[in-house]
Amino acid sequence: MKIDKMNWKKERDRKAVMEIEQAAFPSEMRSTEEDLAQYASAKGSVGLVVRNELCDNSQGYALAVPLETVGYPGCKEDLDLGKHNSAYVESLAVMPGERPVVLRRLLSRLEQELERTFSYAKMHVPVDEKLYHGLIAFGAKEVSRHDDFMRFGKTFAYLEVPLK
Repeated sequence: MKIDKMNWKKERDRKAVMEIEQAAFPSEMRSTEEDLAQYASAKGSVGLVVRNELCDNSQGYALAVPLETVGYPGCKEDLDLGKHNSAYVESLAVMPGERPVVLRRLLSRLEQELERTFSYAKMHVPVDEKLYHGLIAFGAKEVSRHDDFMRFGKTFAYLEVPLK
């Protein structure tokens, strides 16, 4: 497994991210290529792409931006807003069927990249998914809950993960 920094200008990275986006999320939760391009190109953004080294298949990706660039419920009320010390994980996905180690390594590498600039990682995660429970066990703090977040029909928790 190889984890590289994302370069949205490279077709290979764009195609990988969109392939994973299509496979990992239901249609109502998918980001558009334009939205992802905006986040990937934002000043201070951090993007990673995971590939299988043997066959070059895309396995996962992560994309985080400075908290000040998003306006979701929870983010707008965040006490760290304006302090420029927090990254918001806009998207984190692995291909369905991938081994849990892919997600663990992606999260570990994302943490390494983000802690160079930020003190916290913030994100919205569905409370009924394994990722939520894993992040809580890892030390994430639930800041707030949002029913029917973004009209996805699910309750999402707004989490804060200390990085340093």
